[in-house]
Amino acid sequence: MIICRKLIEQEAVREDGHIRLLMQLGQVQVQEALKWGLRNNPDLQVEQLIGLEKTAGSNHLKKKNVEMLQQLVPIILSQQKMNYRVYYHYEWMSSYLSSFRMASAFLITGTQVLCINDDFTRAILWSEKNCVEYFASMFDDRIRRAELLYFTCEDPVDVYANFFVDTSDTSPAYTMGEQPLIQRLLQFNQKVRRTYEKKSKVIAYFTRRGVQKFLETGWLEEIPKELYHPLEKEDRKQLIRDLISLAQEGKYEPHLMEEEQFYRYPVGLVIDCYSENDIVVYYHTDFVEKHFIIRELSLANCFYQYMEWMRTSSRVWTVEETVAYMERIIE
Repeated sequence: MIICRKLIEQEAVREDGHIRLLMQLGQVQVQEALKWGLRNNPDLQVEQLIGLEKTAGSNHLKKKNVEMLQQLVPIILSQQKMNYRVYYHYEWMSSYLSSFRMASAFLITGTQVLCINDDFTRAILWSEKNCVEYFASMFDDRIRRAELLYFTCEDPVDVYANFFVDTSDTSPAYTMGEQPLIQRLLQFNQKVRRTYEKKSKVIAYFTRRGVQKFLETGWLEEIPKELYHPLEKEDRKQLIRDLISLAQEGKYEPHLMEEEQFYRYPVGLVIDCYSENDIVVYYHTDFVEKHFIIRELSLANCFYQYMEWMRTSSRVWTVEETVAYMERIIE
């Protein structure tokens, strides 16, 4: 919708630009317009309130929630600062504004309000100051009753403080990334080590490209560069030997990802699933460093279930095949 893009672009050039956005699942047009505005001004303050489905074990409804997250992820990962905040509620958004039950999306800027109908064929635009302040006030009231969809950590150390907590949960933990980070991570942080020692098993998915890159450079991409120094060549091989030993002991289960199934796993992306409710995503590139924890439980559960399914699927090598490969590359 062109008018959405125009309003967002106008707000992006304001010194105190602030966008409030209410929307339903599947409204891709609004998200695309939001991307344009944030490209023009990465410092633009954006608060977004979305309606999610109460899944109650329904895979169909979980899929709808995941599709919503898929629309949000490009913006979440592209924003270096904590100026894009997404809140969720299990209600149809128009119920928040009782006077306009037929609307499915509201875009509120500092000077205008756009009310959009369900199929994006009609909209009403208000520019009167009192009207804008009224809608902004209602939005702010709803935000106070909603929950953050994810928690962003600017400092990677905050991830360990907020995510890795002592617990009696002994269910398997999963990690997916380019490199098999676990053994180094256990040595890296004492609190993390204590947490993972309680798990019955740690299952890791990684790529051949990631392992080869580690052996060549000594860098572990999953750990921020400011907290880590590259290992010497012999230490790199020793780390692989340690991983093999852990696999043979049964506490660590390594799986190479089948590259034909994944095509090209994103560089710098790591997903840790400590339990069904504790999911943290790391994204490190030369331009962006992002760490965030998924707060909404149905989404967190989808990540964990996918990791469980992967374990016996054709998308990964068996443990025996993976260990044999690791032994070959350090000969």
